[in-house]
Amino acid sequence: MKKLLGLSAIIAFLLLGTTTTQAQQKIAHINTDTIVLRMGDYSKAVANVQAYGVQLQKLLKAKEDQLKAYAQQAQTRVEMGEMTPKMQQEAEQKINSMRTELQAEALKADKSLADREQKMMTPVYSKFKAAMKSVAKAKGYAYIMDQKAFLYLDGGEDATQAVADFLKVDLAKPAAAIQQQQPANGGGGGGRR
Repeated sequence: MKKLLGLSAIIAFLLLGTTTTQAQQKIAHINTDTIVLRMGDYSKAVANVQAYGVQLQKLLKAKEDQLKAYAQQAQTRVEMGEMTPKMQQEAEQKINSMRTELQAEALKADKSLADREQKMMTPVYSKFKAAMKSVAKAKGYAYIMDQKAFLYLDGGEDATQAVADFLKVDLAKPAAAIQQQQPANGGGGGGRR
């Protein structure tokens, strides 16, 4: 019985000690998008991804135009009676083959674009994460959470400005300029965290 009371006392001490330690930890929150979307590296990465996307679109458009031209030429020759049934069948097979190849190229382009976005955004988010870590260490934060992670937020410290200052990011930069610079596949989420 004495052992049970002793064990209970140790457990209570550990629980109270843990609660006290947790109460002393500082928690901060930031608005990640407010900072990242204004980083110069982010703007450069977005421009690179967008330019690459345009390049891929041009290549796909050229292949699509070739397919359309061949299909139109074959249709015209059929209408003029210049193609035998066997020639029509061969033309149809070639059109189907070209269509399949175009679809495969489009999938390959999508993957390539996603890979490029990942490659370009990873250093941006690494730099952001390093800044967050430095600010947390300097200000004594045990945790820094993105404000979007909270359903309700009333407390903690807003470290958005501190992280922005560390990165030399101007939070007054107009949001309109930022909205034009979203990455090709939907907002920069590719290389996050």
